[in-house]
This record gives sequence, C-alpha cells and structure tokens, in this order.
Amino acid sequence: MTDAVPDVPEVVAGIDEAGLGPMLGPFALGWCALRVPDPKLDLMEALAPAVMAKAKRGDTRLIVADSKEVFDRSPRGWSRLEATALSFLACRQDAAPITTGRQLIEAPTGRLAPDAARLAEHPWFEALPESLPLHLPLDELATHTASLRAALEAADVQVVDGAARLAPAGELNESFRWTDSKGRTVWTYVADVLEHLWERFGDRHVHVHLDRQGGRTYYGELLQESFPMSTVRTKFESKEEAEYQLDLPGRRMTLRITPRAENESFAVAVASCFAKYGREVSMEAFNDWFGALQPGLKPTAGYVTDARRWLSEAGPALSRADVPMERIVRQR
Repeated sequence: MTDAVPDVPEVVAGIDEAGLGPMLGPFALGWCALRVPDPKLDLMEALAPAVMAKAKRGDTRLIVADSKEVFDRSPRGWSRLEATALSFLACRQDAAPITTGRQLIEAPTGRLAPDAARLAEHPWFEALPESLPLHLPLDELATHTASLRAALEAADVQVVDGAARLAPAGELNESFRWTDSKGRTVWTYVADVLEHLWERFGDRHVHVHLDRQGGRTYYGELLQESFPMSTVRTKFESKEEAEYQLDLPGRRMTLRITPRAENESFAVAVASCFAKYGREVSMEAFNDWFGALQPGLKPTAGYVTDARRWLSEAGPALSRADVPMERIVRQR
C-alpha cells in the first residue's frame, strides 16, 4: 500500500542540464541524490566544513553552486569544477571513484547507460582523457574527497546516486526529428532520469527538484504521460513554481519545479556541476580529436558564434574525419 511509503522523503535529488544552447558537442543532464536524516536539512550548512556557496580568497573548500559560477575556462575554473564534480562522484555509495574520461561518461547505469554503438558513431569519444583530473593535482582531489566524506558522515548524509547522461549531436538530431521539438526532446531525457530515481528510491519517498524546462509552466500532463500507471496529484501550480506528487502502492515521488533551481537546491547545484563537467571533458576530447586531424585548429566551446567560426576553419579536419555532419552539428 502507498501508506507503507514514508510521508517525509528520505532521499532528496536534483536534476540540471548543461549544453542545451550550443551548436556543437553533447547535451548533458546531471543528477544527484542524497539520503538525508531530514528533508528540511540545510545541506550547505550541514556540510560547511567541506563546502561553500561562493569562492572566498584563501578558502579551499569545494564550491557547490550553479556550474556557471563554479567554472570558467581558466586553470582555476577547471580546478574548481573538477574538485566539486569528482569529489562528489567519489563519495557515491557503492560506486568507484571516476579516474578516466570513459568512466565519466559510462557512470550512468540501467536505463541511463550510454549506448556503445551510438558513442562509436561519434569517434572523438575515442579521445576522452585516460586520466582524470585534467587540471587539479591528485593530492588536492584526495584532500577534498576526504574532507567531503568526513562532513557527510558527521551530518549523517549519503550520496546515494549521481552522474551525467551525455547525448551526442547525432542522437539529439534523431530525437529532434521524432519529437519535432527541442523542449520535448529535453523532456525525454529528464523523464528517463525521473524514472531512474523513481525505480531506485520511490520506496523511500524521493523528493526531486528540477529547473523549469524552457517556458513551460505546468507539468501534470507530461508527468501522467511519463508515468501512466501512477497517480499524479498537483500539489500546487503557479507562474513561479509547481509541485506534484506521484504515487503507486509502495512508491512515492514529489517533484518540485522552479526557475533557477540550482540557487534553491543543494542537490541541483551538485547535478549542475556533474553535467557541466561531463560536457567540458567531452568537448576537450572533441577538440583533441579534430585537432589531431588538422594541427593548429583553434578549439571551440561549441556555442553558436564560435561554432560557426570553427566550422568555417575546420574544413580539412571535417574532410579527413569523414563523419556525417548530422553527427557533428545540431539541427536545433
């Protein structure tokens, strides 16, 4: 019976994306789930010995915030992002630390596991780094990870799940043709993560926080479509936020959707860093692979203006690559 599920969530989770707007490179969707003694626990405060919300001069704690605030393309920005992403990934319950680029993109399990054949259609994944971190010294990562583990244990909090699901351009374009909508395509990936969290933690009542999806305000119909066997109840809806409860005998999920969720939810902020790190490591591989085909080719971050510059300069590399453009350039 549904009554067997705790009324109060035992697991809090967050989902966030990186790379929705670029023309080149993968879309990345990150998630993080934490078992907590109290869903109202202020995780930033509880884990304060190891984390902080903003960088402070002389303070070496991990920064947990929207990845746009954590990362820039400087060695310091890379080190900050790697410290946060790899430390939290290393603290996942029953999961090995991530030490290679291949492990990073293969970290999702079950329905979210990457398709090896699909990745093989995008040969630059062969250039994923053989060793991580890329910029942060290993001893510093070990110190951060040990500090985070100690803070988690002291607060009686566990990182029970988390990773980033990468969707390369060819996969996105195929989905765009099927959905005829960028928003619907993104929702298919979000729904897969929601179903993953539902299957893993629904029996403990999982509370998921999600950033608003584009201009969409109401999600009840989408949730009923994605969870057809469940009862979907709208707890409240407004132009600013919405909350829903999904129930099946023995399972419950509460879903909260707000703009700028990474500023409100610790789990969303960690998920944002997972997604950003997965995308940036994959873009390093993209640039290394094409750079080997055309020495001197200036790297790209994949965003529209610079992607057009890169495409105009990368003719020799694109010719040697012999990869269909629909696997390189997104159609939306």
